[in-house]
Amino acid sequence: LRWQFFLRSQLRWHNGEALTGQQLLQTLNALQHHPRSQPLLSSVATISLPHALCIQFELQMPDYWLAHRLAELPCLMTHPELPTLGAGPFKLALNEPHMVRLEQHPYYHLQHPYLESIEYWITPELPTHSTDTSCLHPVRITIGQQEELALARPVQRSMSQGWCYLAINQRRGVLSEAQGQKLLMLIQRSGLLASLPIQQGVIIPSHEMLPGWAIPEHDVLQDVELPPQLTLLYHPPIELESVTQALQQLLADHGCQLEIRYYSGKRWQSTEQIAQADLLLADNLIGEAPEATLESWLRRDLLWQGILREEDWQHQQRTLQQIQQCPAPQQRFSQLKAYYQQLMGAAILTPLFNYQYQVSAPPRIHGVMLTAYGWFDFCQAWLPPPLDD
Repeated sequence: LRWQFFLRSQLRWHNGEALTGQQLLQTLNALQHHPRSQPLLSSVATISLPHALCIQFELQMPDYWLAHRLAELPCLMTHPELPTLGAGPFKLALNEPHMVRLEQHPYYHLQHPYLESIEYWITPELPTHSTDTSCLHPVRITIGQQEELALARPVQRSMSQGWCYLAINQRRGVLSEAQGQKLLMLIQRSGLLASLPIQQGVIIPSHEMLPGWAIPEHDVLQDVELPPQLTLLYHPPIELESVTQALQQLLADHGCQLEIRYYSGKRWQSTEQIAQADLLLADNLIGEAPEATLESWLRRDLLWQGILREEDWQHQQRTLQQIQQCPAPQQRFSQLKAYYQQLMGAAILTPLFNYQYQVSAPPRIHGVMLTAYGWFDFCQAWLPPPLDD
């Protein structure tokens, strides 16, 4: 019930100002009441500073995910008065619509990056039918100067742990469990995901939620019929547009008219928005600690309160409270897996496909590492000295 975190004594913000425990306490108290981070800190009773270099958390009930929660993006600890200031290896030097420039933080407390600065030039290549850049998914990333791009070769590939998913709105009640299973059976047996008009190698149909968490194969009696009409709501990335069109044709072949609605935001906006659809299509990115990420997703995403019936929503909250109090990680993982197996077995949630991330770079660029989210970590990247003409 009591967690203590001890701070390094020479931490500095990106502007050179000394970082203090009092500043972090101020930021953490604000995070405790912010709607995005509050679900992650709901077990925290008080946060205090018993010593200048010690942050102390007193909990209402045990929460063995606490350290993972503090490492999540909604709990990002920035300067309490200057939210663009952090204390990481790179500081934000410029943030313009066409370019973002990062520079090495000279006071960083761990090993410094090898590179002095990084520039991201934003030059979107829009689909011919769209002016919305928010839907582009950065599955293929190329690093280097414009004149070097012809020399770029893949330097790292990885399959995303996260996936695009289909969720059924149980609360809306248009699809029964058997009908939901029938819908997923049609998707699984039609080969729909393997034949999407998407660049080869970009997506991989999902067979597991995580390694060892198999997606069930649904087998439904032939006399189960789909409703005559369903509504689907989806948001970026753009690959999901191909899924909606293929799904619309598949359901039409089985006597069901699918109305498709698009929302350009990257997160569900409200339970009222979710209530308008029978089916929801989106993606869920998973970080370096996959089980902790999936537990957090159940807590934070409005999806669950929007699609689960009230009694099932309350059951989910009790289940999560029970899981978080298990001291042994494998016991927490096992119980979380069992709950997700129930969701997939009832056809409430089904992962559809993973991404195949790829970073390409010219031969002179070394040490670029992909993160679990499909972005890249430049802390170990380096360049050889330039050649003399």
